[in-house]
Amino acid sequence: MTILLAHVSDDHAFLAADSCRWDMVQGRKLAPARKLHMTQGASAFAVGGSNIDRDVFAGQLLSAHAHGASLSDAARACAPNLFEDKRVLMKASGVNLPQVLIAYYAEARNGLCQIVRHQLSPTVDQERKINGFDYAGPEPVWLSAFAQAALSHFTTDKGLALDAWAFQVIDQGAKRHPTKVACPAMAVMIRSDGSMVARDDLHAGCWQGARDEFAAMP
Repeated sequence: MTILLAHVSDDHAFLAADSCRWDMVQGRKLAPARKLHMTQGASAFAVGGSNIDRDVFAGQLLSAHAHGASLSDAARACAPNLFEDKRVLMKASGVNLPQVLIAYYAEARNGLCQIVRHQLSPTVDQERKINGFDYAGPEPVWLSAFAQAALSHFTTDKGLALDAWAFQVIDQGAKRHPTKVACPAMAVMIRSDGSMVARDDLHAGCWQGARDEFAAMP
């Protein structure tokens, strides 16, 4: 599992994700995983979920998208085989756990921004555009309540400091769920003019404060 955070308006699309990689079969934390990826053009995607190889999934998604496939179509093509590969590994280890993939696709198109949330499992395929804020992660009731409450602490004269807000939410999530959430976190901001900026230093050891490029009106 992981924490994914999203916020969208016509002017911008913002995504943030942590980097925890916990192997349920091996029962241990592995090297940090990159869960937020920028693609060709003004687009990016974040990958969460559990019991699927998200690194392989992201690589296949990037490749398919570079060859013209939409992110959602590429996800539908890639996910079934990856679910099955992981299911075989879990079965061989005597593990039976639910499998789910949650992806957010963010882009600027025709002067407007949008984010689509896509949830896949061996039996589910649900896709919807989000409006405003959206969250995915462990303990969803706590996550939603904490993320909403934290917003009031990150309002500046330039708007919401979304990068600082995301760091705070993910840092608290890591303290509550250390086997499922971990820093450093990464954030990306896409603007309606097609510009895009990212940072991957959302960690207590290297945090240097909010950056103006990530400020946005709520």
